[in-house]
Amino acid sequence: MSAPALPVRHGPAARRDPRAGARSMPGRLDRRLLLAAGTLLALGLVMVGSASTSIAEKQTGEAFYFLWRQVGYVSIGLLVAAGVGDLAGADM
Repeated sequence: MSAPALPVRHGPAARRDPRAGARSMPGRLDRRLLLAAGTLLALGLVMVGSASTSIAEKQTGEAFYFLWRQVGYVSIGLLVAAGVGDLAGADM
């Protein structure tokens, strides 16, 4: 015997249904999580830039050397994360 079919809900009742969460929409992004991660990323870049200017000036002659290096690493990390995110959404 097969399990009975679940009723399909439309309108406001569907939004309150716990089964209609993120699992039923695999392509959606959590905006709050992205905002928190982006804020932490930006604050980290500001801290690296402000904390390393004098050291970078003495060692390399360019005040923002470590900031630009960190921006490069962040860019590579974001590209890898986007690629992994695309692989996770693909049908395997």
